Amino acid sequence: MKVREILDRDRETVTIKPSEPLRAAITKLVAQQVGALVVVDETSKVCGILTERDILIECDRSFDRLGEKNVSETMTRDVLIALVDDDVEALMKEMTERRLRHLPILDDGRMVGIVSIGDIVKAQSSQCAYTVRHLTNYIQGVYAG
Repeated sequence: MKVREILDRDRETVTIKPSEPLRAAITKLVAQQVGALVVVDETSKVCGILTERDILIECDRSFDRLGEKNVSETMTRDVLIALVDDDVEALMKEMTERRLRHLPILDDGRMVGIVSIGDIVKAQSSQCAYTVRHLTNYIQGVYAG
């Protein structure tokens, strides 16, 4: 299964600029009910990701100065980016090993969405259920031979 098969292109990818205040990012995360914001520069190029975990780490480091921080000081810069033609199973393995929950997705160099580990698990689970159902039907002779 490829990423393009599970990517919900109708779901808006919530982004933020690196110069935005961290408070604005927190407000956006809460308002949009998402766990990560893709950080993009003026040309819409991905330059980082800001996750709930990043914010918690920043709270632990400098809670008393949180209001002074901006996104670029808090975001993760080393972002794993997936392509629409990447294999979902390989991404699931990589995300699990690196403890990542969100991946920005590119198509022809342009960001087209974000995929969460939950999206991947749901797709894999559906595919397994489909396979089990058909194998069970085959073994039980439901299909004419």
